[in-house]
Amino acid sequence: ELLVDLQAYDYSLDMWSLGAMFAAMIFRKEPFFYGADNYDQLAKIARVLGTDSLWTYLAKYGLELEPQLEALVGTHSRKPWTKFVTPDN
Repeated sequence: ELLVDLQAYDYSLDMWSLGAMFAAMIFRKEPFFYGADNYDQLAKIARVLGTDSLWTYLAKYGLELEPQLEALVGTHSRKPWTKFVTPDN
């Protein structure tokens, strides 16, 4: 919601935050998604969760990314959670 400039608030933002906190605790990577700015943050999220659900979300709310953000986000498939398992976690 915040990263794509959606003006309406929904409880899903709270659920997303909870999920990101759980991922940080489980994989011992704090924060799990760390971006230098909002554009970088969204690109890093898309590299992990894939872009298919991002495009679906944007279409559902009639949103479009700015061309430079869309280029930065790119196209990615969802990474399996096992990819984040290390000997440290």
